Formats: sequence, C-alpha cells, structure tokens
Amino acid sequence: STIASANNTQDVNSYSQVVVTHASETTVPGVNLVGETTIGLCDGVSEITANGEGSLAKPFIYSWAIVNNTGLKWERSLSTVAAQTTTSVFVLNGTQIPLGQNVTVAVTVKNWLNDSATAHLRVSKVHNILPILRLSCSPNITARRSEVTDIHVQVRIPKCSGNLRVYTFWRQLKGPHQISLSSTRSPSIRIPALSLQPLSFYQLQFVAKVVSILSNTTVGQKAVIFNVKVVDEPLRARIKGGSTRTVPIVPAAAAYSLQIDASSSMDPGYPSSPESLSFSWSIYDSSTNTESQLVSTSAVISLSTSQLVSPKSMLSLSLNTSSIHKK
Repeated sequence: STIASANNTQDVNSYSQVVVTHASETTVPGVNLVGETTIGLCDGVSEITANGEGSLAKPFIYSWAIVNNTGLKWERSLSTVAAQTTTSVFVLNGTQIPLGQNVTVAVTVKNWLNDSATAHLRVSKVHNILPILRLSCSPNITARRSEVTDIHVQVRIPKCSGNLRVYTFWRQLKGPHQISLSSTRSPSIRIPALSLQPLSFYQLQFVAKVVSILSNTTVGQKAVIFNVKVVDEPLRARIKGGSTRTVPIVPAAAAYSLQIDASSSMDPGYPSSPESLSFSWSIYDSSTNTESQLVSTSAVISLSTSQLVSPKSMLSLSLNTSSIHKK
C-alpha cells in the first residue's frame, strides 16, 4: 500500500520501477570512517568521511555524534556540530580540542528499511607540530610493469610557528625485491617501467618530519603507506600486414609460399625478451570444416598456396602466444 500510494502521487505519464526483495535477504549496510586519527598543535579543521557500503536499500541517512562526551564545554560544542551534520562528511574543528585530549567520532548510516550500521574513529590532539599532507592519488595503486608509476605527496608546514623546515623520505616496506626509485628524498617518486614484478605486491611508506631550525630537533612527523598491486598484462599477438590476405588461385605447378610473420608479437612486460615467447599455429578450412595444428612453433611460418584447393575457400589461421614469464 505504501508503494501504491507513492506511485499515485506521480504524474500519470511518468514511469517508475520498484524492486522488492524478500525480508529474509540481508539489506544491512556497511560503513567505515576515513580521516586523520591524530591532530597536531597547529592543525585546524579535519574532514572525516563516512563511506557507506552495500548496494541494497540505498540511499543512506547519516547521523553523527561525539560518543565520549563527558559534558565539558568543548565536548558539548563538538557534539552540537555533529548532531547538525547530515551529510557523509563531518568537519571536526581541531582547535576546539585541548592538547592531550581525544574524541571518538561516530557515524550511523540508516537505509530506507531502517537497517543501520555504525562506525567509530578515535581522534587525538597531540603536542607535536604535524606536517600537512595531501595525496595526489589513492594510497591503493594498481600498476603495470610496462608503465612508469608516479606518486606525489604535497607537503606543507603549519603556519602557527616559524623557524621550521620539513624533511621527507621514502622507504620500501614490502615487495619481492628492492625497487630502484628515482629519488627517496623528494615528495615525488617515479617507479621506472619494467622494474616491478607482475602479479606482485609492494608497500611503500612516505614520511615527512617537521624539524626546528633553531634546535635541529624533530617536533612532529606524519607518514602514509602506499600499497602497489601489479596486475598482469595480456600478451600482444600481432601479424605483419594485418589480419586478412587475398590469395589468387594458381595451378599446383605454380604454387608459391605465403609468409606469415608474427615476430612483432610481444610481452609488454618484457619487450626486450622476444626469445621468451613461444608460438602455436593452427589452421581452419571453411570449405571442409576442418582444423589442423601446424607443426611450426616459430614466429614466422610459410604457408603454401597449394593448400587453397578450392575457389573462394576461407582459411582461418590462428596464432597463440605464450611467455615464460606467465603461467
């Protein structure tokens, strides 16, 4: 009756589609919070984003709260802002949090079936002066061996205090081998092409330290971890001259060899290793509806025109390549 009532309020010429699921099917949403867990001495506002999950029963209603509210004035002030926030992003004013204190931010997402999920994020205010980091890409990176991979982090020093400088560096935490990075002391790094291993996982960490020029001591630091997943790249099977040939019928005595050259085929991850490729050829004759495997396993084969025994026959030549670098 609710659905019928809602449809009756629409224009008679409009069309709506309603998907009804069984009550036994799960429609419980999921949610996680993304944001800084540590706020520095000079930090201002910090955005906390709620990522709602689950394809069923969207859209979500967002309800924010400060759950460890003990009644202090600054806690009540943050709670008021949280209660007024109905979007997926909560702006936490770090200047209202006293040094050494922490707050737990909670968000509850509810779908239109009143199913809900809750997530928490604990945020601490520390005495350190932390650098401000902005990422140019997601910390979860999909890379290909044949391509360069660039990662850049924008670093800024908080303006609340002078006589500060920032030192940055990169280090590798995980991986089947050590990566040769373009520079480990710059906010930007480039992973050269052909330096990653296919179907492998690497983990890189970027660290930024704020150092006092007067005392030459570290007053705060922040780090971010990048996960690099190297995906497989399909082999490229290529035949010179294109994929079709038109061959005139000639007497058997005048038969000649037609050369088929697939030497330009390549493994994009190992372009300088053509010897790593192996070739398998098969031929299909449309006039006889038969397929045969050719003995040759080389990149270049010769096909005699005497095989074209009937006019207007169609021969389909198939090339299959494999590489020692791929299973």
